[in-house]
This record gives sequence, C-alpha cells and structure tokens, in this order.
Amino acid sequence: MIDGLDLLLQEAEQSKAERNEAARRRDKEARASAVRALQREQLQSSALKLAADAASSTRAKKYSRKLRSFLELLLEAPSLESLQTDLQKHSYADFEAYYGSKPELSTYTIDCELKRMEYCVKLPDGSSLLSASDIKHFYLSQNARSSAEELVWRAANQSLFADVLAAVQVCWMDPSLSIAVSASRCAFELDLGGAAPSLRAECTLAVQTLGHGEAPLQLAECIATVELSPQRRVRRQWVDKPRLCDCVVFEESMLAVAATLANYSAIEGAAAGGGGDGGGGGGVSGGASGSGGSCAERRRDELLTPATHNDAPDPCQSLEEVTKQLEHFMSDEKEEAEPSYASSRGRSLLSGLFSAW
Repeated sequence: MIDGLDLLLQEAEQSKAERNEAARRRDKEARASAVRALQREQLQSSALKLAADAASSTRAKKYSRKLRSFLELLLEAPSLESLQTDLQKHSYADFEAYYGSKPELSTYTIDCELKRMEYCVKLPDGSSLLSASDIKHFYLSQNARSSAEELVWRAANQSLFADVLAAVQVCWMDPSLSIAVSASRCAFELDLGGAAPSLRAECTLAVQTLGHGEAPLQLAECIATVELSPQRRVRRQWVDKPRLCDCVVFEESMLAVAATLANYSAIEGAAAGGGGDGGGGGGVSGGASGSGGSCAERRRDELLTPATHNDAPDPCQSLEEVTKQLEHFMSDEKEEAEPSYASSRGRSLLSGLFSAW
C-alpha cells in the first residue's frame, strides 16, 4: 500500500515538474518574441530616420515639391470638376448596348464575383440576401427575368467601374511619382424588390506610391459610386473628394516618402543608363493616351478573358487588370496545394487590390 502511494506521489511530482517546465518554455518564447518585435520596431524607426535624413538631398527635395503639388491637384475643385465632367460624357445608350451584347456577364457575376466582392440583394418580400450561396441559389431559381433585371445582374461586377477607372487614370496617374490607383473594396446592392430594378455599387479607390518596404504606400483614398436604373434608362457615376492619409499630413513622413521616390528614381535611372530623374512607372503606362471609351470597353472585355502569364503589357491596361492577372496566377498555384482556396471569400487584394501593387 505504501509503495503504491509513493508511486502516485512520484507521478504527481513529475507531472508538476513537466507543467512548470512547459510554462517556463512558454515564458521564454514570449520574451524572445517580444524582443524580436522590439528589434523590428527599432529597425523600422531607424529606416524612417535614415529616409528622412536622405530627404535633404536635392533630388529628395525636388520629389517633395512634386508630391505636394500632386496632392494639391488631387484636392483642387477644378480637378474634381474635370473628373466629374469626364464621367458624364458616356451615354446610357452606349452602356446599354455593351451590356445588351454580353449575356455571359450575368454568369460572370454569379460564378466569379460573388466569391470575392460584397453583395446585398433586396427581394420583393422586403428581405435581403447577403451570402454568396443564398444569392446564387436565388439567381438560379428564377424562372424568368425582366430585361431590366437581367441588365442589373450583368452590370453587378467590376466591369461597372471601367469608365470610372479610365477617367481617374487620366486625371490622377503620374508616372514620375510612381502614382497608381487601386481598388481595395467593392460592394454591390441589387434592389429587385420593386417594379423598377436598380443597382448601386461603391468602390474604395486608393491612391498609392512607393513605400519604404515592399508594400505600397497609400497617399489618399476616395469612394467611387455608380447607380443604375435600367427602367428609367439612367446611369449616374461620381467620385467623392479624396481624403489624405496621415503619411502625407506630417512633415517627417512626407520627407521620407520623397526620399524613397528619389532613391528609386536614382536606381531606375542608373539601370536604364539615364540621369535618374525620370521617376518610376505609374499604375498605368501611358494612361492618358488613347480613347477613354475604348479603354473602358477593353477593360470590361478582359474581365471575362483568362489571363495568360506571357501576355505583353497593354498600354491601356489598368492596375486592376495587372492585379487580376497576378491573382489568377497565384490562385492557380494555390488551388493545386489547397483546394478550398477558390471558395474563400476575400478581397481581390493588394488584397487586395481589385487589388495588388
């Protein structure tokens, strides 16, 4: 009996010792993790300080002035008015003709966009559908749709913002500052509850440039909105005034951004054998050339065309298209190793970006 109790006591002591040792290991790992985090923070702080110090160079000061001028232009009323004017040039007849000739776009909405964008479908009984599976089931269960409903389904995808992106690229793209515009979020609301089906879509546009590391640096963001009422033959689209981010509000951060742009320009210029003041490439090469309308139609068409990895860059190609090609390539690889990836509902990236850099 005594031997049995001794054995139990020994086992209890051993178990307690093992628990204490596990707790010590966890504490040690936590302290090591905290030290690594502090080191990373110190390195980032040092990098920011170095970048700010480098801004004293002539090239960095030049980019600081150019960046400020660009931000002022971004917020000026005449620039915004010009953008809104460009958005009103596109007729509803052209819009209707395009989507009327693309019956496959409704399938694209259901099979591709539901999995990565935000959707809300309002029904005649007053309820709303939010999940991709519920919306797809409702769509497939419809025996017949009016022409107005069909047009709403065909337009409820990223192609709806083609004219907006074309106008934004003309007004805001600046290759000398490596400015790019990406879409970080898209949301669609289909109202099928009344006699006049309608669609409202919002897209968050991020104005970006080169960051201190691999990720891009966001300078400003704004909301682009498109409203569609087929029965009234009306499409309204507009872009809200951009909101500046903190990185261009504070002087030190602004200088660090300018230094990064200057350093990138010097590296790119040396690689090209030039003087180094040409600046980086913007989100779209030659974004201001060509017809905005034709670019928009090509963007819509390319949304339905699988991207190939060997395609040559299109001078009319938007950042969204480049991103979609990258996402297509990455999803192909990831689906081989992780079959559930294709069904995941997330941002289209640089995240998101309709979006990536």
